[in-house]
Amino acid sequence: MPKGAQKEINDVLLSRYACYLIAQNGDPKKEEIAFAQSYFAVQTRRAELIAERLQLQQRLEKREELRASEKRLSQNIPSITTEHVQNNRTVRDMMGQRGIKPEELPPAEDIKKVERRVAKEEKALGESQKLPRKK
Repeated sequence: MPKGAQKEINDVLLSRYACYLIAQNGDPKKEEIAFAQSYFAVQTRRAELIAERLQLQQRLEKREELRASEKRLSQNIPSITTEHVQNNRTVRDMMGQRGIKPEELPPAEDIKKVERRVAKEEKALGESQKLPRKK
């Protein structure tokens, strides 16, 4: 205050974020501001390291879950394969009893070829005789 006058100033309680904003926008030549800027820089880095560590721990936990899942799957593969082979034999036996030989079945036609053929036939038939399309 000019001429040595004094003025009573009330204390103000600031939030952590308000302190941060004041420190970041203050003059670092002032000791208190420099200290606050340093404090917030250290705290920010500490929070970053904690976040990185939590992320790594979560990654390790997920990797362990994957490892356990792969282990269970690999233990079941032999039985799944055996069941698949047995199922194929059963189907082939049933087809053989009915006189069907899978080796003699025509190969399935490519769906794109079928779509082109249908479109070509519809065009040849004309607009009035088109087949209705499913929506």
